[in-house]
Amino acid sequence: MTDIELEALRALSSIKEHVEVHKSSSFVVYRETEDGRTLRVSVEVLDQGPDANLFARYACRATAENGRFATGNPSDSVYGAIRHVHWKELDGIVDLTQTIR
Repeated sequence: MTDIELEALRALSSIKEHVEVHKSSSFVVYRETEDGRTLRVSVEVLDQGPDANLFARYACRATAENGRFATGNPSDSVYGAIRHVHWKELDGIVDLTQTIR
């Protein structure tokens, strides 16, 4: 995290209405599903900065082109946050014609 990013994170965190503030880094991966399909997945790594709870500084969220998303448990490392994502949740097929009630 650069000095300016850390300064912005701390400034945003100082606003009492802001419960959590994260620096976000984005990546694109292509994931092969168990049935052989390839999914384009947007991966967002979230960093609460060095002032965060030591064991929950990093988190990861993945969103597949099929509309499904997956998260995992936070971690003290980027590697851990990525490894904790429930990746198989991305593999299903979402029927976008269904209405949620």
